Amino acid sequence: MTREEIERLYPGGRWTRPDHYETRCPLPAHERGDRRPGLGFTWAADGRILVYCQKGCATEDVLGATGLTMADLAPPSLNGQYSPGRTPEAVYVYRDAVGEAVAEKLRLPGKKFSFRLPGRLEWGLQGLELPLYHLPELLATQSGDLIGIAEGEKDVERLTRAGLPATTNPHGAAGRGKRSKWKQQYTDWLKENLADRKFLIFADQDEAGLAHAESVYESLSKAGLSVRVADMPGIRAGEDVSDWLGRHSEAEFQEVLKPPPHPLTLKLLSRDQLRNLPPPVWQIEDFFFEQSIVEMYGENNHGKSLVGMDIALNIVRGGSWAGRAILKPGAVVYVNADGGPGFSPRLRAWEQANGTEATYEFWTYPTELLLRDPRQMSEFSEGLSYLPDPPVMLFIDTLSQCIPGVNENQQEEMSLVVSHLNAIKRRYGTTIVLLHHVGKDGMSRGSTVIPGAADTIIRIAKQVDELVELVCDKQRDGRKFEPFGFTIEHHGADQGVYLAQAEASHETRPGREDLLLDLLRQQGDWLTREQIGIRTLALRGGSLHRALKKLVTAGLIQEEERQGDRGAPAKIYRAVPGDLIPP
Repeated sequence: MTREEIERLYPGGRWTRPDHYETRCPLPAHERGDRRPGLGFTWAADGRILVYCQKGCATEDVLGATGLTMADLAPPSLNGQYSPGRTPEAVYVYRDAVGEAVAEKLRLPGKKFSFRLPGRLEWGLQGLELPLYHLPELLATQSGDLIGIAEGEKDVERLTRAGLPATTNPHGAAGRGKRSKWKQQYTDWLKENLADRKFLIFADQDEAGLAHAESVYESLSKAGLSVRVADMPGIRAGEDVSDWLGRHSEAEFQEVLKPPPHPLTLKLLSRDQLRNLPPPVWQIEDFFFEQSIVEMYGENNHGKSLVGMDIALNIVRGGSWAGRAILKPGAVVYVNADGGPGFSPRLRAWEQANGTEATYEFWTYPTELLLRDPRQMSEFSEGLSYLPDPPVMLFIDTLSQCIPGVNENQQEEMSLVVSHLNAIKRRYGTTIVLLHHVGKDGMSRGSTVIPGAADTIIRIAKQVDELVELVCDKQRDGRKFEPFGFTIEHHGADQGVYLAQAEASHETRPGREDLLLDLLRQQGDWLTREQIGIRTLALRGGSLHRALKKLVTAGLIQEEERQGDRGAPAKIYRAVPGDLIPP
């Protein structure tokens, strides 16, 4: 019996719920009229219609008053004679391993379902535990075959017609937050009988369907079965695989069935592929490459930030820098974690000396960026996507200010920092410049992870007469550039500083011996070679040894030997007092 029949036979009522209709009882006990409707019709989950009269009228009498019988309240019967409007849309037969029917599931109008046992008139399964749908078809598959798992029998039949063996659990999806209707016994059966098959889950695109697919995936993967969730391009919210197949070709379906490439194969390159890779491309010609990591290190107040700022502002303007062509200009993001209040005067001084014209934007992040924090780095990376142009360079000034609480000497900590920076580099094709401090040994401070990850390493040292010198310690894919220098200039009432004479060549700067002699005269006291190396980064190793030897031979500095901190002999040096310098 349909809802329309109820409304026609018992008029004047109303639907208080989708499954409940209230009206006045037609029997004589109600002739004087009820103040409120006293007769109710409710649709039960199994398809039956329940009738209740508040004055206790017998259900048979209520039905008889309109020519109905108790049979009209029952769900569809087994003999094929269904009540009007209740003819099932489909009947799905569940079979055991040998193909014998064990139960039938009827799909009724309104997406309602009822179960019955074969050959029985009554509804229900009487405690029977149903197997997976299409069990004989599953057992007919071969080792390595792909089997689909859908949410309902309709989708299983559609997948089967498309050529894919498929199954489902009898009772569909439970919804997020509810106990899954995919029982462990289904997974156990698959593990025992079909462990060498591969399974592909087709999720309905609603909250319950996605939760169900997640539950099935988790259960099968925990059991060690090969399982993945199908990626159906273009599927819409609320749709299922049958809807998707109705709008896509067989070729598109075959693409969905193909396994995705193994992550390892995505990263492996053949010899031909390796040979055809493009060579590294200079961002600033003969200085550093695009999409690289550059480390610039030096002592405090030796000009690191001035060099970084000068490069950044020239990158957004384009043209050249220090006589070198800028081959990839673009937008820049500068993390000013160490600049303090002097950053703005430096910018004004630079613009007064060089102009404000720029092709791209110079963005400043005015506080520290926590490079160790996955959450902040993810938010920062996502934020960069909102810029009008993706940044071609990211400056971190300084590294130490952006890793508070992190042990710089611990490889695990610094490796995570590098991993976060590499993620940004890969996502945006960005060159990352790290401004860092010098350690006690005169080298880059902390773990070797940063120098190991860097493609270019540049020492920055302030020499005499406000000269800032740049020396290349490492150039992974090219020749090291020759050292060159800048001078620090002061500009304006706020004493902003900027770099000038960027085109000064290596030959025009003071000689190495002159720099060393001026340093020793300024210090006045005895210094070891290690101490000299820390104070003048331009002189290292053999070049420092040769310069010291020349000055000792010329009688301009004194050399003595003393016992070092570790008990071994160590040479010390100082400038010869002025009155003792030979003529």
